[in-house]
Amino acid sequence: MLTIKNPDFDGKFYPKDTVELENQLEKMLHNTHFETAVKARGLIVPHSGYFYCGQLAADTFKYLDRHLKNIFILAPAHYMEIKGIVICNTLKFSTPLGQISVNSLLNNSLLNFPEVFIDNAAFEKEYGIEVLLPFIQKLLPEARIIPIVYNVRKHCVLQKIIENYFDEKTNAFIVSSDLSHYYPREIAEKLDEYTARLIESGDIKNLLPSQACGSKAIMALTEFAVSRGYSLKRVKLANSAAKNHDDASVVGYGGWYLFDG
Repeated sequence: MLTIKNPDFDGKFYPKDTVELENQLEKMLHNTHFETAVKARGLIVPHSGYFYCGQLAADTFKYLDRHLKNIFILAPAHYMEIKGIVICNTLKFSTPLGQISVNSLLNNSLLNFPEVFIDNAAFEKEYGIEVLLPFIQKLLPEARIIPIVYNVRKHCVLQKIIENYFDEKTNAFIVSSDLSHYYPREIAEKLDEYTARLIESGDIKNLLPSQACGSKAIMALTEFAVSRGYSLKRVKLANSAAKNHDDASVVGYGGWYLFDG
């Protein structure tokens, strides 16, 4: 068992200095415009560096219910070749803001689902989870996490996990995903708009991994929403060209919240 998972991307994707990180989070969260009546328990959030998509992540996180106790984070595997759905037996994750605890009881209960196994190595160098943790620490300092890394051909088990735990009102699900990668800006913006409309229509069966690295968890959350009569509401779309002015090779970002009203 690993007691504490130390950060790998502080100083790269987000500030390493505690004060600098606190200040950046406060600034981004202060600059958001959101509907105060919304208390979402499901989000789709981008996971690149804060320079590129931190403001969009902040805009999306501001919709999160503030009474949550357990946050399931579903992130695609970027570096380690895995097959299935991976959890860790780590007790805490560390960031420059301090430590955030894993809910070991809920975490271990996931082993009752097919395709789920423990492998701490899958969480090393996995930024799809790490970059979201400071937002959770800032907005929900008492919350615990259930981090999940996956590489699956079908989204069925991920959807079953959401279905099994969603009815507990203190649980929430965050799908970690960017959108299209490395297309010219004009093509990327059209493709990301098409992806957004699939998500918002609930007709998600044609979503491809080339449209979103977290496509399987997006499909799981979207089809769960459809099954409950819920919907996913767009926060906004953005892309890397707005920051680095490189229109030739663009990464797309999008934010959505689960509306169950």
